[in-house]
Amino acid sequence: MKLRFAMGALVLMVACETTTGGQLVSVTTEAAGERCPNGGERLDFGADDNGDGSLGASEIDGSFYACAATDGADGADGVDGADGVDGTDGTDGADGIDGADGVTTLVTVTEESPGVNCAAGGRRIDHGADENRDGVLDSAEIEGTAFVCNGIENLVSVAVEAPGANCADGGQRIDRGKDTDVDGVLDDGEITGTVYVCNGADGTDGTDGIDGVDGFDTLLTITSEPEGENCADGGILVESGLDVDESGTLDAIEVTATAYVCDGSMRIPFEFEQSNYAVTTTVPAPALNNRVNGVAFDGSDYWVGGGGTGSGNVYAELDGDLNFVQYYQPGIDFRTVFTKGDGVAPVYARGIGSNDILQQTSPGVFSVSVTLGGDGVSSQSAVVWDDVAMQYVSIDDGIVRRWDDAGNQQADLALVDFGTLNSESDYPQDVRIVAVHGHYFTYSDGVVSAWDAVTGERLDTTVLDGASSSFDANNSFSFAGGRFWIEDDTAGNLLGYDVF
Repeated sequence: MKLRFAMGALVLMVACETTTGGQLVSVTTEAAGERCPNGGERLDFGADDNGDGSLGASEIDGSFYACAATDGADGADGVDGADGVDGTDGTDGADGIDGADGVTTLVTVTEESPGVNCAAGGRRIDHGADENRDGVLDSAEIEGTAFVCNGIENLVSVAVEAPGANCADGGQRIDRGKDTDVDGVLDDGEITGTVYVCNGADGTDGTDGIDGVDGFDTLLTITSEPEGENCADGGILVESGLDVDESGTLDAIEVTATAYVCDGSMRIPFEFEQSNYAVTTTVPAPALNNRVNGVAFDGSDYWVGGGGTGSGNVYAELDGDLNFVQYYQPGIDFRTVFTKGDGVAPVYARGIGSNDILQQTSPGVFSVSVTLGGDGVSSQSAVVWDDVAMQYVSIDDGIVRRWDDAGNQQADLALVDFGTLNSESDYPQDVRIVAVHGHYFTYSDGVVSAWDAVTGERLDTTVLDGASSSFDANNSFSFAGGRFWIEDDTAGNLLGYDVF
């Protein structure tokens, strides 16, 4: 601190140690105030009258103040120094604890009765995460629901039309419309269109009084129209014409008018979400007396059928968790086991060289349910159920054969370019087929193909990781419990793939 003095000069007299009455000086700090705005020092002086070496208050003869000068203005900031060198990076922290495993998403498909959700009934599809990891989608785990509804049936009603404004000589009235109340009857309020097929007028009387020739009767035929170019999902063919030969039958040459009443489509567009799928379930294959020829799930248990011989243990039961339960000896050389809708009892089967579809009436016991007519089934072909088209389906080297629920053969479908991928036209993969979600699926040497069930076009392909190209792998391709199944004959396992 700089001091300024309140006097021009200051002379200090320092007392001698041995002289009484010498001059003394006392210096003390002066706080900031009236005398020294910035503080300073106070100098008191006087004679040491009592000779004690200390300047008492009564001995002070005078005082001076040495005041601190006012601080000058701050100088300008200096230029910043250069940045220091960065320190060495610290050591990485320890890895965090692994997160818990994710849960599997499950899907269930059940029948939906006619009602608010589906006027004509259909399928209810629930999905959600298997939070309790029990392999069953409980009601509390359902996160979403969708409905795939049956199409409302088209109806046709034919009635006699009396002579009048619509048909001068009478004829037939054809009403058409959708059965919106699903009662099987075309009510007046459901009619969306009407056509008239009129009788020809009587011939004019001849001038000689002979009556003219009566006009020909008009005939009408109604037949089922299969899926194809005219009706993508099938329907009804209506043909009409004059009975020129008066045979009472409408011959092909007599048809003068044709109309189609087509069913609505229930098919769902399809595309694999992944180019390949990993194995999600591995189960020890039952020790059958032959190779695996199909897996089915009836909602409670899994059933595995074997082919190659009909003797011994050729049929096995696994519980809902895929644990082995029991072997059976039904005496059938199985070519397939299936259900009419995944997870829907009962189990059906077909044996080698037979046109009979068998129904399981009790565990390991089968009886004939229906016989497939027409051209029948190729000896080695698997037969499955298409729960959208409501048809039995088989395949033989790219030709899909189909039958209705009563066993009546429907139109065949040729799969476009079948045989151009891997070795799919080789046996046994050329006789294995799966029908699910309204589409067909085939397997060959690790690759699954999806096919349009109307046009026969290949829609997409995907790879099943770890699935082999062996005879047994190609022979075992099936669908049950929401999974594709392939036999791994090398390790003796069944491999399940969650694709949907």
